[in-house]
Amino acid sequence: MIAFIVISILVAAAIGGLTNHLAIKMLFHPRQPVMVRGKRMPFTPGLIPKRREDIADALGDVVAQYLVTAEGLSRLLDEASFQEKVEGKVRQEMQRWKDSDLSIRDFALQWLTEKQWEDMRHMLLLAATSGSSAVLDRLERWTMQDDRPLKEILPAAWLSKQEEVVNRGAEKLADALREELQSARGELLLKQMLSKFMEQSSGGLLGALAGMFMDADRLADKLRPMLIEKLHAPDVQFALRGFLKRQSDRLLNQTVAELAAKVKEADESLFSSLKEEIHRHISEGKWLHELENGQAAKVAVWVEAHMLPKLPELLGWSVRQLQQRMARLVQLLNLPRLVSQEVRKFPIEQLEDVILRLSGKEFRAITWLGALLGGMIGLVQAGLYVLIGI
Repeated sequence: MIAFIVISILVAAAIGGLTNHLAIKMLFHPRQPVMVRGKRMPFTPGLIPKRREDIADALGDVVAQYLVTAEGLSRLLDEASFQEKVEGKVRQEMQRWKDSDLSIRDFALQWLTEKQWEDMRHMLLLAATSGSSAVLDRLERWTMQDDRPLKEILPAAWLSKQEEVVNRGAEKLADALREELQSARGELLLKQMLSKFMEQSSGGLLGALAGMFMDADRLADKLRPMLIEKLHAPDVQFALRGFLKRQSDRLLNQTVAELAAKVKEADESLFSSLKEEIHRHISEGKWLHELENGQAAKVAVWVEAHMLPKLPELLGWSVRQLQQRMARLVQLLNLPRLVSQEVRKFPIEQLEDVILRLSGKEFRAITWLGALLGGMIGLVQAGLYVLIGI
């Protein structure tokens, strides 16, 4: 009787465990339909291979609606820890650039293939060419129609430096005049001016007396040192500053359209020739060749000096811009379709391996639970047989 009970328990446990094991295997197997005399056998292929497209669509919907949402991504971007990680990663990458002796091109080829780099280079050339033409066209239209004075357009920081620029300009002008007067060309010009003046004045008594006692060469030799010395005198500098201040005020009070009209009047083809020259320079690609063969370390040093101090501010601005457009970006990504396509392309063997690695313990527990329940049923069944037999 004991042997009967034990055998009943073992048989029922084996059936329960085997049944659960087969049920788990039938999730993935068989991977293809089993055909017998032209008819597909029931439960073939397995559940996951059979419902693969439905599972892919369902996963896409779940990911888009519950897992990767615009609100969730916005909250992630807003976390201080996320921004700190990004900032740390950027600084780490800049340090790697600084420690490298590679060119920008060779450095980029660590992530890109040759074809990807050439495609990006070609796209950059096209973008620079078309972009420069568009900018110049827009600039020309804007300058010909803008009636605002120039002083309303220039930054306040520039306008605040007007006096400083005027003072420096007066000094530079005086230096340029001194250099010109000290040169042989300046000496000749001064003599020619004096000679012309004396010829025009020769008709009167003063001109006759001047012609008797001096000539243009001697007068120029006398005047030139005096002029050179006088150029940096306070009264001359004051006059030069006043002249430059009046000219700058007049320039700042002119409208953009007036200035553009004067430029166009001076050279009708200025914008078109400028556009052609820029287009030719860009399309030749010499600037891009020099750029891509430049040292990555030099770029990193410049970025570290000028951009990294503003990195927290730039990250904050970038996060705000992304948050404002997050819903639109998620919509453009079309996550349901993207996830669905990736799941469809995922090999079923790898999918099975991933699921078994993640849930292998649980599946084994289900198998043993089936055996336990089967054994308990076998025990109950054997007990009933014994009671009925008694």
